[in-house]
Amino acid sequence: MKTVKIMILLVIAVTMAGAAFAAPVRIGSLEQGLESPVRVAVDTQGNVYVTEAFRGRVVVFDVNGNYRASLSVPRPLGIAVAPNGLLYVGTAVGRKNNSVYVFNPDLTSAGCLGSGACAGFIKPIDITVDKAGRIYVVDSDGGVSAVKIYDPSGALSATIYGSGASRLRLP
Repeated sequence: MKTVKIMILLVIAVTMAGAAFAAPVRIGSLEQGLESPVRVAVDTQGNVYVTEAFRGRVVVFDVNGNYRASLSVPRPLGIAVAPNGLLYVGTAVGRKNNSVYVFNPDLTSAGCLGSGACAGFIKPIDITVDKAGRIYVVDSDGGVSAVKIYDPSGALSATIYGSGASRLRLP
């Protein structure tokens, strides 16, 4: 059987000391199982985290593009890594009651974002974390859309949305 290797290249904009530059990074091949990347995040050490919704996992590569780990997550979409190393992964299993799972730097579970049960999102399609550790989640299904902002402890602090003509449409 003939093995075909397809290399996937990703250009990552990295900010160091205020200067942004693009660096090409080899993040794996089909031989390592990366087939349908959806979103990507990079931690402070340069590790690359790639969501694969249809395969139900997050694949982790080191700064040199070597495979490090795979994390099983149901239909992962949005992904972000906080300055403290916490990993946030949004899921889209159904049309509502989806979750944003939180993982420690060693990829063990740290629970879910928000209070109560691990649900409460429509479809967390994108996530980012600022330098202060605030988490921003784009929660949208194409009809109802909002940007939810959480403080570093994971408590909801604000929601940005509109109504009528001013509503957010796929933020």
